[in-house]
Amino acid sequence: MTVPEALQDPKLRRYRLRRHRLHCAGGELSVVAPARADDLLEGDAGAECLRRRQMPYWAEIWPASVALARHLMRGPSLSGVRVMDLGCGIGTPGLAAARRGARVHFVDLDPEALHFAAFNTRTISAERVSFEQLDWFEATVDGQFDQILLADVAYEVRNFEPLRRHLRSCLTEGGHGLLSDPYREATDAFLDWLQPEYRGNMSATDTFFDGTRIAVRMATLSQAEEGVTP
Repeated sequence: MTVPEALQDPKLRRYRLRRHRLHCAGGELSVVAPARADDLLEGDAGAECLRRRQMPYWAEIWPASVALARHLMRGPSLSGVRVMDLGCGIGTPGLAAARRGARVHFVDLDPEALHFAAFNTRTISAERVSFEQLDWFEATVDGQFDQILLADVAYEVRNFEPLRRHLRSCLTEGGHGLLSDPYREATDAFLDWLQPEYRGNMSATDTFFDGTRIAVRMATLSQAEEGVTP
């Protein structure tokens, strides 16, 4: 995906745009995003963000989302796997899952995020991608998935219960969540809070993005054999 192509889309050309070429073990990912998320805090759009108390985090490419995308790209085939990218933003991890063969459902509160996610995945067969605008803090996605991608979404306490609700309601038996984050204190608390209902298999990785190398935690979240509901 390139900026000239994105400028042909009336939903995207309202933004100043930037293309990111993400080098991965399984091939390059090309994604287009707003050039500066701070641009979205200006004028009427900024006033609306403040009114809703929803900052335009979707417009950033977060290093943890890049790390998760690279993890998926170097992993096994996901052919036939049902994946949800929850709080997808511009859709970087979900794009990687789709490139590896998964059927991916992209979910975000902000419809603008989904416009970018749809553009960034337009080379994927339409039968394998779907998009849903949903206030996932209040409502729950209707569907069952083998994997739920959680790229740096446990950054505030108010996110904890909606995230757990989706793990409980949307994962198939034997399914798991894939969480990535740059070792935030809030995410430490979230992972502790999930126990003993969910166990986390932790690993560490460094990801290089936009001129900076950042340490990222990867956690595979699976329901404990003796699940306990707090």
